[in-house]
Formats: sequence, C-alpha cells, structure tokens
Amino acid sequence: MLSDYLTKRLKEFKRSSVALFIHLIFGMLYTFVYGIIFVSRDLFSHFENYWQGEGEINFIAGIMTSFFFWAADEILRRILPPKF
Repeated sequence: MLSDYLTKRLKEFKRSSVALFIHLIFGMLYTFVYGIIFVSRDLFSHFENYWQGEGEINFIAGIMTSFFFWAADEILRRILPPKF
C-alpha cells in the first residue's frame, strides 16, 4: 500500500521500477531489524560475522520474499480495478 501511494503519479515502467525498489528496501530493512533483535550481540561489534552463516541466508530470504510480494502486488494491480 505504501508503494502504491508513493508511485501513483508515475507512468507504468517507472512506477513498477520504483515500487520494486521500495519493496527491496523494506526486504533489506527486515534483515537488519531481525539481526538487531536476534543477533545483536555480534551485529555491532563484529558486523562481518553476521554475513557468515545465518545472516546471509536471512538477507537472501528477505530480498526474495520482498520480490515475491512485489510480483503479487503487480499481478493484483493488473487484475483488480483501482480503488483510489
């Protein structure tokens, strides 16, 4: 909904690209919030250790999930009529 609101005045390709960027940014933010909550003891002192093991998997999962949410959003946008 945030990406729809922020991109409602853009044309089709640019709107879709900006919406993808917004979704990916929130996917990355999810990864860092997750890291702060569950892996905070090493996140700030040894940030390079976060990317070895679970941190890298969480980052990839966050990016992939945000991409799939963007794809579902674009499919629903084409199927359903706009409400605003």
